[in-house]
Amino acid sequence: MVLFAGGNVLVGRVLAAEPAPSARWCVAAAYRQFDFWVGDWDVFDVGSSLPVAHARIDPILDGCVLREDYQGSDGHKGQSFTIYDAARRVWHQSWVTNRGELLEIEGKVEKGETILSGEDRAAGSLVRGTWKPQNGDVRETAVTSTDGGNTWKPWFDLVFRHKASAVGDAHTSADDRKALAALDFKYQAAVKEGLRPAKAHESRSERVSNRLRGDGELTFDPVYDNWSEPLRISIVNAP
Repeated sequence: MVLFAGGNVLVGRVLAAEPAPSARWCVAAAYRQFDFWVGDWDVFDVGSSLPVAHARIDPILDGCVLREDYQGSDGHKGQSFTIYDAARRVWHQSWVTNRGELLEIEGKVEKGETILSGEDRAAGSLVRGTWKPQNGDVRETAVTSTDGGNTWKPWFDLVFRHKASAVGDAHTSADDRKALAALDFKYQAAVKEGLRPAKAHESRSERVSNRLRGDGELTFDPVYDNWSEPLRISIVNAP
């Protein structure tokens, strides 16, 4: 605190101290064992081509927690929060849903597979779930037991596949954005030269799309373009 005296008045001003740099938590390798699950996924029953859900798994709280947002096609919605408890050297997951369900499971990573188990109190059974990476996908299986773990029966068998649109965006983003940026720069330069506009029946987007050659290279004709329109181009990769 800095004090200023003026006449009979004493004025105080508090100077905030610079905050100390925060320590970095959750940086040990053990915290990254389950990162293979992070991503934007379409979820399928194994052997089916029809998605049963969409799931997004993101690291939150400075990478200390994995949050799953699960949106089932049948209206079943849920979120899970998974954390590595370094004090006990176990992974813990809490799962909650829009149907009032709560499931808490714990376990370890063994040979690259995350195996978590616990009690489903609502169903009166034990639950064991396994997550493992599989050729770029993630396989999640679950089994249940009603006799204290002596016997187990399948509950579900799912595969998480990277969402198709996300894969397409990643594939086309860098080079295509550069090509479009260069094309737009040429348009802006042509505008300044006062070249004549396009025919009224053909939009700028249509003209550019028509000039997208089979080899994926964009061509343009500045003489017949209307530069007052916004440029909208969708590039679809040919098989």
